[in-house]
Amino acid sequence: MPNIVLSRIDERLIHGQVGVQWVGFAGANLVLVANDEVAEDPVQQNLMEMVLAEGIAVRFWTLQK
Repeated sequence: MPNIVLSRIDERLIHGQVGVQWVGFAGANLVLVANDEVAEDPVQQNLMEMVLAEGIAVRFWTLQK
């Protein structure tokens, strides 16, 4: 069963510090982004996915979900 190891609220969503430092520090294997605009924009999703190390999954959800 998955465990939540870190919860962070940041309007910058996934950026270099989160993608490299926080994910590595927490030992996370999944990043969840809850943002209505990003959930509907594949270009923004692609940019955020590029920041994460290989093997780190990312999911984009609307706030409602």
